[in-house]
Amino acid sequence: MQTTKQEYRQFLQNHFKKLNLRVPLFYKCDFGLRFDLQVGETNTEKYFENVIRRATTIFQNAFDDSDKVFLVLMDYKYKRRKIRFSNFIFKQIQNLHADEIIFLKGIGLYDPGDKSDIQISVLLN
Repeated sequence: MQTTKQEYRQFLQNHFKKLNLRVPLFYKCDFGLRFDLQVGETNTEKYFENVIRRATTIFQNAFDDSDKVFLVLMDYKYKRRKIRFSNFIFKQIQNLHADEIIFLKGIGLYDPGDKSDIQISVLLN
């Protein structure tokens, strides 16, 4: 039986053979969807509530309850190099436990020789 990390990597290999999860990911793909979830002012509580509602609606229409979904959160850091369990995105997932999260680290996103250019990825199990 494959681990979640192995299953994730196999999925990428099977469906996105030449895709490397590096910035700018959207512009590296031959295809992609981008949704503008904002309307009006972007610094209010109501704005965030509306963005969450819109994103949830898109997600629920795109996936069935039985679909396997890999959620990958990527954070690009030059200083702090840790994504914490208290991160906003994790709070949006009901009944999530810390042991369901797999952390992956990549170095040199923009320049392969730049050791300070770090990508922290999170894969939910």
